[in-house]
Amino acid sequence: MTKLIETIRFFDDKTIPFQTLVRRINQEKSENTERQWQPIGGSLMQHRHILIISLLVLLTLFIGIYLAKGGNTVNIDKELMAKTATLNPEEPEVAKLVEQAKQAIDNGEFEQANKRLVSAAKFLAANGKLKKTQLAYREAGEYYERAANLLPAGNDEALALYLNWAGFAFHHAGLYNQAKPLYERALAIREKIFGKEHPDVATSLNNLAALHDSQGNFDQAKPLYERSLAIKEKVFGKEHPSVATSLNNLAKWHDSQGNYDQAKPLYERSLAIKEKVFGKEHPSVATSLNNLAELHRVQGNYNQAKPLYERALAISEKVFGKEHPSVAISLNNLAALHDSQGNFDQAKPLYERSLAIKEKVFGKEHPSVATSLNNLASLHRVQGNYDQAKLLYERALAILEKVHGKEHPLVATSLNNLAKWHYSQGDYDQAKPLYERALAIFEKVHGKEHPSVATSLNNLAELHKTQGNYDQAKPLYERALAIREKVFGKEHPDVAQSLNNLAGLHRVQGNYNQAKPLYERSLKIFKQFLGPNHPNVRIVTENYNILLSKMANQ
Repeated sequence: MTKLIETIRFFDDKTIPFQTLVRRINQEKSENTERQWQPIGGSLMQHRHILIISLLVLLTLFIGIYLAKGGNTVNIDKELMAKTATLNPEEPEVAKLVEQAKQAIDNGEFEQANKRLVSAAKFLAANGKLKKTQLAYREAGEYYERAANLLPAGNDEALALYLNWAGFAFHHAGLYNQAKPLYERALAIREKIFGKEHPDVATSLNNLAALHDSQGNFDQAKPLYERSLAIKEKVFGKEHPSVATSLNNLAKWHDSQGNYDQAKPLYERSLAIKEKVFGKEHPSVATSLNNLAELHRVQGNYNQAKPLYERALAISEKVFGKEHPSVAISLNNLAALHDSQGNFDQAKPLYERSLAIKEKVFGKEHPSVATSLNNLASLHRVQGNYDQAKLLYERALAILEKVHGKEHPLVATSLNNLAKWHYSQGDYDQAKPLYERALAIFEKVHGKEHPSVATSLNNLAELHKTQGNYDQAKPLYERALAIREKVFGKEHPDVAQSLNNLAGLHRVQGNYNQAKPLYERSLKIFKQFLGPNHPNVRIVTENYNILLSKMANQ
C-alpha cells in the first residue's frame, strides 16, 4: 500500500505565518540594497542585520522547497476537516475517531489525523462487509462508498478496493447506474498504480464486464472479459485457477448469446484446469460441471447433461455433507433437468430437498429460498396443483420485496411468475397489472432495450393475444423481437422464440402469408442452435404444420 504523506509536509500555518514572513523578507532585502555600499567591518549591530538577512533568506529557501513538495498546510487542514465532516457521529466508534482526528488537526498532527481517517474508513468498510453478508446490498454499498470517500490521499490501493466493493454491492442491489462509475473509478486507479496488466486490473475488468452483462450491454462486456482473461494468462500462465474463472465467465457470455459452440470449449478448458490443479473432487470442479451441464441442458442434450449434474452433486455431498448450500444448488439444477424432460415426479423431491436445505441454512426469508420456492411453484403449476403453486409464488415475491425492495430485477421476475399463474387460471385482469409492473421495473433498472424487457413485452403480448386484443399484442411482439435482434443479432434462440410468437399472432388473424416466413426463420434458427430433436424445434414444427394445413384448406 502507498505510504501516508511524510511528516515534513505537515507544518501548521498558524505556527509559521507565511504571508507575514514573506513581507518581512522583502523589507530586509530592500534595506540591504540601500546599505550595500557601506564599508565592510562595521559594528556588531551592523553585522547583526546581515546575519538576520542571511537567516531569513535561508528560511525563505526552506519554505520554497516545502511548498514545492506540496506542503500547502491550508489545503491539508481543509481536506482533513472535510473528511471528518463526512463521518457519521451516530456510530460510537466512528464518533470517537472523528474527535481524535479533529483534535489531531487542531494540534497540527496531520499524520495522526490521517491514521484516524484510515481507521474510520476501515470501520465503515467492515460495516459494509457485514451488511453484504446480510444481503443488505444497498446499505453495504453506502458504507463502502463512505469508506472510500474518507480515505486520505496516498491510499490509492485501499481506495480502489473500497470502490470496487461498493460497485459490487450496488450491482447486486440492482442499482446499476450507481455501480458503474465506482467500478470505472476503481479500474482507473488500479491501472494508474499497477499498470494495465496486473491481476487487480483484471478483477476490475471482470466486474465491469459483469455489470455490462447485467445491463444487456453485451458488446461492451465481451472485450472486458477477454482483456481480463489475457492479463491473467500473461501473469499466471494458462493453467491457473484464476484463468479458469475468467474462462468460465467468457463461456457464460457466449452461452448467453447462444454461441454454444464457442462456449463449450471454454467451459471444458476451465474444467480441465480445475481438475488438474485441485483434483477431480473439488468444489470448484463441481461448479464447472454444473455450468457445462447447463449448457447441454439448454441445447436439449439431456443425456450428456445428466451425468455431469449427478457428478457435481456427488462432489458437493462428499466435500460439504448433505445439507450445504452447494448441495442445494446441485439438487436444484438436477431437478430442473428432470423438469425440462417432463419427469415431474423425479424433479419434485429434488426441488423440495433443495428448498429444505436452504431454509435450514439461510432461514426462511433468504433470496436463495425464494429461488427454490419459484422453481417448486412452477412445477406445481405445470402439474395442475394451482393452489400450492400460488402460495409458493406469493411467498417468493414477499421475500424478495422484503430483502431487495419493490423495484429490483428479481422482484420483477417473481411478479412475472405470479402473473403467469393468474394467466394459466384465466385471471387476465389480475395477470395484466403484474406483467405491467414487472415490465416497468425492468425498463427502469435495465433501460428499454434489455433482454428482460423483451421477455416482459412478450408475456404481456401473449396476454393481449389470448384476450383477442390483437392490435395491442402486435406492437409488443414486434418490439420484443426488435430488442432481441438488436441485442443478440438476427440468429439467436430468443429471436427464434419471438419469431414463433409473432407468427402465431399472424396465424390466428388469418395472415398466413406473413406467418409462414416467420415460422420458417424460427425453425431454421432453432435447428441451427439446438439441433433437430429439441422440444422447441418440435413445438415450432407443429405450429408450422398447422399453418400449412390451414393454407391448404383456403
